[in-house]
Parts: sequence; structure tokens; C-alpha cells
Amino acid sequence: MIVAGCGSVGRWSYLPHLTKSRYVHLLAVCDIARPAVWEAAAAFRVPRWFTSARTMVKNVPADLFVNLTSMPSHGPLNLMALKAGLHVWSEKPIATNLALARRILREARRRKRYCLAAPIPVLSPAFAAAERLVRSGQLGKICQVRGRYGHGAQDMWAGWFFKKGGGSVFDLGVYNVTSLTGLLGPARAVTAFSGIAVPVRRLEGGKRVRTEVEDNTILLMDFGGARFGVVQSGFTFTKVDESDGHHTSSDPHETSIEVIGTKGSVRFLGYDWAPAGLRVGLSREKGWRTIATNQKGYTWAGGASYLAECLAKGCKPILTGEHAYHVLEVMTAAFRAAKTRRTIPVRSRFPWPLKLRR
Repeated sequence: MIVAGCGSVGRWSYLPHLTKSRYVHLLAVCDIARPAVWEAAAAFRVPRWFTSARTMVKNVPADLFVNLTSMPSHGPLNLMALKAGLHVWSEKPIATNLALARRILREARRRKRYCLAAPIPVLSPAFAAAERLVRSGQLGKICQVRGRYGHGAQDMWAGWFFKKGGGSVFDLGVYNVTSLTGLLGPARAVTAFSGIAVPVRRLEGGKRVRTEVEDNTILLMDFGGARFGVVQSGFTFTKVDESDGHHTSSDPHETSIEVIGTKGSVRFLGYDWAPAGLRVGLSREKGWRTIATNQKGYTWAGGASYLAECLAKGCKPILTGEHAYHVLEVMTAAFRAAKTRRTIPVRSRFPWPLKLRR
């Protein structure tokens, strides 16, 4: 395995998880910032380091490329790695435009390689329990689903979060869109309200940058059959605790995802990317009960390790590139809908129901 990107997500989340996996052999890391790649290579005892992903791919024989670079870099580097014959694990999104994402999926199919992307909330035991409730009919007909994820973008470390290819939907809302489509299947149409609420942002260290992309969005999905979903996302959620600005993440009793049916509801405790369990309320029962509190080692940064394990064991991943593409289409359709004040059809589909392991 080779890893591109040794910033905060790589050094503090992915690399520690990868080094603990018995299915991973870290051959090289790279980052355009020399001090960052030096620190990562030394801290995790990686034998080789580079400041160019393309140079690393050309010089290090590997089977899996892990892309932890900035969001605007995901698409070009994913395509480059596939063309070199590697499987790819990418942080979200898989690309920042649909044309490039289509090229990536075509290249993956042509070369018979996986190109999978974060986020991975569908791999958590909490999600699996919620999906069982939905499919069993215990909740009745599912009528509405909602997701909420935002923070105040206090002291962000890079300006690209607020430039083209960034924004709160690609960074945060993507989790909820993935979870809700994972539960209800492909969305048929999207409408949205989206805009720039805070024109100037302060980065870590005090530098100020102008906001060029949406930072405040309400996205609505039509799943067909009078089934609707809403996602609230923004860099506009006030920090009210010590949770690094992530709204409600320090309180596992707060809900981020809710599924509402004619016979009951289920609520995720905590965020879908770090769930603490589910609260289930059924019309035939009195009160709420809590289930799925043990996440069995699941972590939001475990996607690359998961793909490495699947490759080592020769088993097919639950995740698909088609789902990542669909999520990207929903998000880009939301931007178009907000600009045009129209409802935008969503054309793509993905294998669903998900083949979750029981």
C-alpha cells in the first residue's frame, strides 16, 4: 500500500489505523509539504517518502493507492492511480465533478480494479441495525429521513475548504447523503437551498480567506413513492461545547440521523460517522429502547484498511464506486437546484439494497 496525503486526516486518523492492520504493508507515503511527509514517515516507520504522488506511483510497486489529499485533488489522482493499475481508496468525494467521476468508474471497470471512496457509515453496526429495521417492515412505510451535520469551521487549517471543489456539502453533508441513500436507495430527484452565509473566513494561524463556495445548505431528496429526505449541512453551526466545533458530537444522546415510518422511528445517537447506538420507538411498544451500542471496532477512518482486508481475503466489498458516484450526483444536483430554483432529476443508480454482512 502507498499513501498520498500526510495532513491532519492522514497523520492523526488513517495512518495510525493502517499501521495496526495485519492486512496492510505500508511501502511509501507522500505529501507536497516536506516536513509533513518526513514526520509521517518517521512516526509510522514507512521506508520511503515522496513529495509527488505521481513519482511515488511510478517508483513503488504496490497494489493499493490511498488518496488522503485535498478534495480538489481526489479526482485527478484517483484516475492517475487507476491508469497505473492500482486499486484505489479515496477520501470523499471520489471527484468534484461528474465528468471526471465517470472517467474514473470507466477506468476502474476497464482495468478490473476497485475505486472506492469515503465516507463509510454504512459499515457500522449501528447502520446495519437501522437497515434491518427498515427492511423488516417494523417501521412501516418509511416516509421521511433526515440528516444533520455541521460545524462552525473555526480555525480550519487550509483555504481550499472554502474554494472551488470544497464547501460544507462535499466535506460534511456527504456523510448524511451516503447514509440516507444507503437506507432508502437511490434518490430520484433533488432540490436545495444553498449559499454563502459567511463571506470571509479565518484560518488556523489567523489568515483570512474569501468564501467562494456554499457554506450553508438544506438539501432535499425525493426517493419516490412519497418518501422524502432532508440534509442540513453547513460551516455555520455555532460551537457550543468542547467538540472542536462539531455540533452535538460530544453528546452521544443527540441525534444526527432519523428515519420516520408509519409504525415507528429510529434515531442514530451521535453522528452517523461515529454512532453510539440507535434509539428505536415503535407504535406497538411503550417508550424508546436503545440498541446497537457496540460498534465492534468500526471507525470512520477505517475505509482503506477495510479495502485492504477485502483484497487480502478475496471478498467483494460492500461499498461500491457506483454509490460514491450517486452521492456526488446528488450533491452537484443540489448546487444546480439552488442556483436555478428547480428540482433536478438524478439519473444514476447503484447496487441496492446493500449486501451488509450479518
